[in-house]
Parts: sequence; C-alpha cells; structure tokens
Amino acid sequence: MAEIEKEITVKLKWNLDETKVHFVNKGIPLFESFVLKDIYLVRKDVDVKKTKNLDVLSKSIIIRDVTGEQSEKKLVYKDKKYDEAGNILSSTKYSCPITNIEKMCDFLNAIGYKEVFRYEQECLEYKCGESNIILEYIPELGLFAEIENNNKSTEGLIEELNNLNIPYYEDEYFVKKASLMLDMIKKK
Repeated sequence: MAEIEKEITVKLKWNLDETKVHFVNKGIPLFESFVLKDIYLVRKDVDVKKTKNLDVLSKSIIIRDVTGEQSEKKLVYKDKKYDEAGNILSSTKYSCPITNIEKMCDFLNAIGYKEVFRYEQECLEYKCGESNIILEYIPELGLFAEIENNNKSTEGLIEELNNLNIPYYEDEYFVKKASLMLDMIKKK
C-alpha cells in the first residue's frame, strides 16, 4: 500500500523530559507512545562508505518493528525525491506486513541484500489540531520532532512548529535520521 506523506523533521534543543513538560503545560494531549526499531538493508553491491547518503537511503529497504498499543512488523520502502540541497520534494511510503524480523533479514540476505545499520527510537505521538507531532528520541543522535499533516504545505508545517514554542535547530527542516546514522558508520 502506498501512502503519500507531508512532514518536516527537526532536531530539538531541549531534552525529552523538558519537551514533554512543555507539551503538558500547553495542553497538547499525548495520543500514543511506542518504540520503533528499524533495520536498514541495501543491495550487497552498494559500497556504503563510498556512496552518498541519500543515494544509499534511496536504495534501502527497512525492516520495521513497532512495539506499543498497536504493535506491528513490516517491510518498508520509502520513495523520496530530493532537490539539490537535500530537501524532500515528495515522499511515498510502501509497506507490507511481515511476521518474523530475523527470518525477513535472512530472506533479504539470501536475495542479495546486506544489513547496513539498526537503530531504536522511543516515540511519543501528540495530536495538535489536524497534525501529528511525534517526538523521537534516539540515544545515539538526540531528540527530534516530526510534524505530519497531509493537508498542509511545508511552510504551514514550519508555522505550526514555531507556534509550539520549542527550541530547535532552524538550519534543517528535513533532518534525515538515517543519514546521520550513516555518517556515524562512515566515521568508523
């Protein structure tokens, strides 16, 4: 099933506890909390260390394990189009339910894929009007906020973010957490 997404993702300056208290004080209700575990795989012939991050990610398949009230395991492919600056122009996500994470890893390995990295993030999803605001904490990278609303433009999402009055790094509205993980791998 394909799902078109409109979202921005920023790195926050506050820690998770400060941000949660701020949301409580603003009356923004917590909708759901869950843990997301992603395994990124690419074809075995892709040299991750010599390939640009966005090119690696555009060829990646993700095995996703979501644990929470609505737990699910799925295979995911994100078809994202970028401009020259790396900003997301469009994003379509395809997903398919699976039953066993490790067996899927073995299957993909058998047909020519290799694991590049795994990461886990604690997610808190808030509802603010028509938008979803997901706080994503990744121990290796820090705290991020993702704002999703398919009825708003990028500018509208940025305006909504600014109305939340949470400090964030304003140099990047399309932070690619997986790209930051790739940077860490390339430094090893």
